[in-house]
Amino acid sequence: MIGPEIQVFYDGPLNEQENAMLIGRIKFEKDSKDGEEFVSLFSKESFSLESLHWFAAEFFKKNHQKTEIEELVKRIVSENFQDHTKELFKQHLIQEFDAEVIDGALEKVIVNFRLKESENSNRESAKIESKEQNQGNLTNDSLEIQLNPASESEFRRMLLISKTAYITTFYKDGTSNQKKWDAHKFTESSNVLGNLRSRPEFRKGNWQKLGIEKVYVSIEK
Repeated sequence: MIGPEIQVFYDGPLNEQENAMLIGRIKFEKDSKDGEEFVSLFSKESFSLESLHWFAAEFFKKNHQKTEIEELVKRIVSENFQDHTKELFKQHLIQEFDAEVIDGALEKVIVNFRLKESENSNRESAKIESKEQNQGNLTNDSLEIQLNPASESEFRRMLLISKTAYITTFYKDGTSNQKKWDAHKFTESSNVLGNLRSRPEFRKGNWQKLGIEKVYVSIEK
């Protein structure tokens, strides 16, 4: 998909989702390494299914690692893990000090793992999400997609719980229809708007031909 940026979607055997998955975003920037890789990958002279499979495999590998890192971070900052860490300190020091001395010392020390620059990270994530929503809903070249809840992160959270959403498509002739979205293959790393825009009827060029005006996606019917 080409608009404010080039978006690469993949719908091969590595994708376990119902619809094509967004695996690459390439901005129109001078001397872009991602752009060079895209041209090399999809140029007529050098294109091969093997290279495309490798490109997708690398994305899914990094995506899986990202998920594992996030899960490990949650584990490290949990209260149970920090209690376990104190016990490890105690085992390490027990050869030199009495157990009561170690306990007394640990009471005076805060053993606390916290997210590095978590506040800044949250602010940046909010900015990125807001930018994506504005690009997705307000540009003339993109189909207007409204989410309920409006926040993409909150919508994703609720979709992961319900595994179901409802897509209402409004047409310029005043008609509309609603379809059930079976999202059992949807994951925490899935892109909500990217997933929706990958649907054939919502892709650039198709929704204009079909006379679609906007799309409303809600968790509840």
